[in-house]
Amino acid sequence: MDASRSELKATTQKIALAGKAGRWQEVLRSVEGLPHRQLRANAITFNAAIAAQGQCHQWQMALAFLEDMQSRAVGQEVASYSACITACGRASQPGIAELLFEELRALGPDLVAFSALLGAVAWARALALLAEIPEHRLVPNVFTYTAVMGAFARAKRWQDCLGLLSEMRSLGLAPNVVSFGSAISACEKAWRVALALLDGMEDLSVQRNVVTFNAAIAACASAGEWQQATAVLASMKGHRCIPNIISHSSAVSACEKCGDWVNALRHFDHLASANLTPSVVFCNAAVSACGKAREWQRALGLASSMGSLKLEQDTVTSGAVISALAEGSQWTQSLACLTAMGGGMDPACWCAAMSACERASHWQESLLLLEEMTSRRKGDEVSCTVAMSACKGNWQLALLVFADVVASKVVPSAANFGAAVAVCSEQGAWASALAMLENMLTLQLTPDPWVAGSTASALREACGAEAAWAPLAADPGADVLNSVRGVWNEDGVCPEDQVPDAEVIQRGAGVVALSKVSGLRTEDLARKFSALVSGGCCLVSRLDYPTSGVLPLPLGPEGSLPARWLQCQFAARLVQKEYLCLCEGRPLGPVGTEGAIDCALETQELEELERQFSRTEVSEQGRYACTKYEVLARYRPPSLISGSGELMLMLARPLTGRTHQIRVHFASLGTPLVGDLTYGVRQRSLLPCQRLFLHCRRIALRDLMGEDFVAECPLPLDLREVLDGLLLVGNLTESEEEMRNGCSN
Repeated sequence: MDASRSELKATTQKIALAGKAGRWQEVLRSVEGLPHRQLRANAITFNAAIAAQGQCHQWQMALAFLEDMQSRAVGQEVASYSACITACGRASQPGIAELLFEELRALGPDLVAFSALLGAVAWARALALLAEIPEHRLVPNVFTYTAVMGAFARAKRWQDCLGLLSEMRSLGLAPNVVSFGSAISACEKAWRVALALLDGMEDLSVQRNVVTFNAAIAACASAGEWQQATAVLASMKGHRCIPNIISHSSAVSACEKCGDWVNALRHFDHLASANLTPSVVFCNAAVSACGKAREWQRALGLASSMGSLKLEQDTVTSGAVISALAEGSQWTQSLACLTAMGGGMDPACWCAAMSACERASHWQESLLLLEEMTSRRKGDEVSCTVAMSACKGNWQLALLVFADVVASKVVPSAANFGAAVAVCSEQGAWASALAMLENMLTLQLTPDPWVAGSTASALREACGAEAAWAPLAADPGADVLNSVRGVWNEDGVCPEDQVPDAEVIQRGAGVVALSKVSGLRTEDLARKFSALVSGGCCLVSRLDYPTSGVLPLPLGPEGSLPARWLQCQFAARLVQKEYLCLCEGRPLGPVGTEGAIDCALETQELEELERQFSRTEVSEQGRYACTKYEVLARYRPPSLISGSGELMLMLARPLTGRTHQIRVHFASLGTPLVGDLTYGVRQRSLLPCQRLFLHCRRIALRDLMGEDFVAECPLPLDLREVLDGLLLVGNLTESEEEMRNGCSN
């Protein structure tokens, strides 16, 4: 008898080890082989088998073992049900878990059973179960609360996780590493909260592990904060945690989101020294990072190297490669790659190839791909959107594609309407764009700010700025922008009287204007101010690091009504912006001369000496950009400076908002801005200047109440002193003097 017990105990241990190793077939064979060895499984053996199958995500097998216990006259225990409920939770089968728990009520569930069910259900149900526990004369413990936090983590409800952590401490329960792991996992893009929680573990003497570090890295990755993700990764060894492939994959994902291919490849190279083998997920993220940076050759090379690593490319790999080729306008190679995939092509791969054709202005090929997708029943709303976007320059064709979408019984989405509106708006077909927008509203689809803005922009181009605020035919009581505003959520609007005075130069309904100084990042200023505002705020426009002046901010976070309202006006080009800048070079005419620069601009993200920066250049492949200007004053260069040309104070009115637009546009005329270290003449400058001479002096738009919102910021002292030291070419009139000073009076 003792020998049989020892043999059964050894088999039970073997079952547990097989479960941890993911070998569910071995678990099955071990249980089925017991009768042949004259052994009778007891509850402990069955419980181990159920738990092992749960670890292998084989919930059906776990359920079969639970039923087998009854047929073999082995008493089912609370632990048996708990293990089976856990198995269902891991396999995302909350309904089965609930049914098992109802059966368990006859036996009387314990805290382990409650925790098992808490790990399987959604957060609202988890809260209800937590409230039910005391009814069974049970007291929730650390594991119970941690299971509830797991439910919150799955729903990314980090605020609720913080509330539970606080409640645990008030009850004298010390959160453990799993509790913190769940809370950090819930943070998603709230990376600062994730890092604060990670630091807080040390304060509570909770040992951080690989899981908590990986969760923090993932939060940084979700927000595209690759520097923070890399810093957390680098700090792991100092806390006796060895990064695993998941750690590096999350860091590469952060690089991928911002197209930082250099650091993505650095992580790839680091794996060899860390004795880690890249995973398919890791390689896919690195390929995608290269693609977003238009490094399509590197993306191809990286994908090709997967074979030598004994990694099989999947559809995500193929999609990333085709997307990389699309970014590089390599449409022929995209089609070749698509063909090589054969019949197993994912719709995302088709769409990536269509995008490649679109970027290369081969709209015919895009439409042929859409036709083939439809014939293979792979067409969807995304592919139709891409096809319509490819019809730039032919809005009638875009509307035909849209009609085909409806005819093929694909329900048009907001993205489909948006693509059609964009093409119509770019071609000045304002009536068609307006009709599409009204159809969206009729179908109760919510237009985003750019759809509404592009429609209003088409109206503005054709009929003047006031036309964008004219009543709609379908709704005479509302104009284009206000008709859309009516379907946007009005929650989260910060009252004007609750806005702090710090750095505010103007305030209105749903909007404020701040004064930004040179040498301050726009993001840092917005972040600092957002912390002072109920509900926070977000950026809808930016000023370059060395630029000073007016910065408008919506009184609400991303997606709020104030944010959408301003984004809509920027997209419609209804926001009037005025900049003062000092240019040097060839004369652009006498004072009062007006002109416009409408060169298309293309921006690339570059890296040099581990410093990332943007650089914009004039390019036919770039996006439309237009800057109007007026010569306000002309100055003689200082006598000690040799060279030809003159200095000119310019009033610049950018009609579009491309990166470094004013700086690049004036540089393209041979009149770069004084103090511009990127696009200027540097040492050969006619006037040495400690900073970029560019200042946003005025912005005009409409607030949430439709009232005019005008914010002005005078020329800062350092730039006024530069002008005061110069000799004018001709005298300024009184109005010109006022303009030069940037409304300092």
